[in-house]
Amino acid sequence: MLMDNNKEDFDINDLPPGFLEDPEVQKLLSQISGNNPDSISSLLGALTTLKSESEKTTDIKLPTSTTNSNSNGALGMEIEPEPGFVIKTHNKKTVEGFTEGLKVFINICHNGKVPPPPIATDEEIRKAIEAEDNTTYKVPLSLSVPRTDLDKAGKTCIVFDACVNTNTIIKATKDYDYKLFLIELAIEWVEEKYKLELDRDFSLPKMRAKGKLVKHYIRRPDRPSISEIDESLPSTSSSSSSSSKTNTKGKKTLPKPDYEIRKEPKGQDATHIIVDIKLPDVENMKETYVDIEKDKIIFKTKDKYSLELKLPILIDVEEGTAEFNRETRILTIKLTIL
Repeated sequence: MLMDNNKEDFDINDLPPGFLEDPEVQKLLSQISGNNPDSISSLLGALTTLKSESEKTTDIKLPTSTTNSNSNGALGMEIEPEPGFVIKTHNKKTVEGFTEGLKVFINICHNGKVPPPPIATDEEIRKAIEAEDNTTYKVPLSLSVPRTDLDKAGKTCIVFDACVNTNTIIKATKDYDYKLFLIELAIEWVEEKYKLELDRDFSLPKMRAKGKLVKHYIRRPDRPSISEIDESLPSTSSSSSSSSKTNTKGKKTLPKPDYEIRKEPKGQDATHIIVDIKLPDVENMKETYVDIEKDKIIFKTKDKYSLELKLPILIDVEEGTAEFNRETRILTIKLTIL
């Protein structure tokens, strides 16, 4: 407790977040350690002013949320996001816990373990960016609960973390239209979850994150069932044993698609593995599932193909691309070698 006969008493718990880390405060504290009466008076005066200003400007009661908790017992994992870029905007209406004019920061951050968007053609992604009807392209996003921080003027603001897959951030850095699409997605998600109305006249401060990013709890999607099949294509006549297997499990055995694996560049200096999966009966990626692990690829397209491919070398699950060519009907997956 800091105390002075002419000043209001302060408990350290009353201090706003980040106050003690402020360079000017650190300087005053250093001077106080030398028992300088003027510095003590200056610090107590600053605390009085700041507390009074804070009480006048906003009284924020943050709503509770289970966004990042394992509320339904589903399998998941805790991840630590990496910084990406920051959106700064304002709340346009007063709702419970949030005042009109309150400054809002959204950290667009990333982690390779966040589920990636579905594989899609450039045309399908463009439809999503332009908000066309019946678009199927969606970007998985994990939103943190709001937390308070201070802006440059020392006023209270609110911070959210919106975490996406690393490849989503990479694409946003190369395609400004895609970046705007991602910004709108994050703003809309904050609005929907907390009933805010955020100003679309936003800015992008020259910082990678506002404050310290918090851990997220994400639920990985259930892996689809992959049927075990022989190396050869299934015969046209079913044997009694295979018929029994199908009837018992009630699942259709799907054939493996043809595929090719190559290193790029060739030789010991290879940095990538390229996998070409041939899908002559597939027109698009709407009902396709791809899961990349360090040593294998799991692929399935509804009612047509299924493949669990063991890779000859470990790869980086946080980097990679996948493109489907509608003309050749080939899915090309490019992975970075560890």
